[in-house]
Amino acid sequence: MIRKDSIVPASRVNRKELILSTILKVYAIRGEVEERAEESRLSNLPLLGGLALRLSSPSLSKSQHRDAAAFVTATCTTNESLVLMEQVTGFKANTKVQRPSKVWLSYAGLVLPLLIAIMAEAYMYYVGVLAQMPYLAIAVVLVVVAVAASIVLFAYLGYDETYRRDLIEKAVWKAMHEEAVRRLKKSGVIKTHEKLT
Repeated sequence: MIRKDSIVPASRVNRKELILSTILKVYAIRGEVEERAEESRLSNLPLLGGLALRLSSPSLSKSQHRDAAAFVTATCTTNESLVLMEQVTGFKANTKVQRPSKVWLSYAGLVLPLLIAIMAEAYMYYVGVLAQMPYLAIAVVLVVVAVAASIVLFAYLGYDETYRRDLIEKAVWKAMHEEAVRRLKKSGVIKTHEKLT
């Protein structure tokens, strides 16, 4: 619960400016994550670069997480600005990111080639030819091809630029929210077992 005596009058905090600067910071950190993925794409072989980009993580690095936390510390110099930051970032951090249908399809793409390879090897075992040399080599090649196909299908079906951008932004909002809550608890505005709504 917020103590009334700990809040600075509303005129002392420019709400629009704080919200706008926070949004711009979220976009800036998102841009850094996207640049990191692009660098990963360029540093790989031409054929694997696109795959590396699609498989790159949308999570923040430690330095980007610290950057988000430092922004909250530098921007929120009053309890009221901290409370506003907690409310805005909490709302954005808890907003659900809509997962496109092709991302769900990518999970099937990850499993299907492996299932086909397993079924083929089970059939070879059932027929009794799996132990013979040419079929054993075929079984090994099937597993390698299935794993490669699974990764490629998962990467290309599961990549959606808008969805990835939303995931990155949510990670930044969450990092800022955690820092705002931590600072509010430290300042005594909220008790450690209470949560702002």
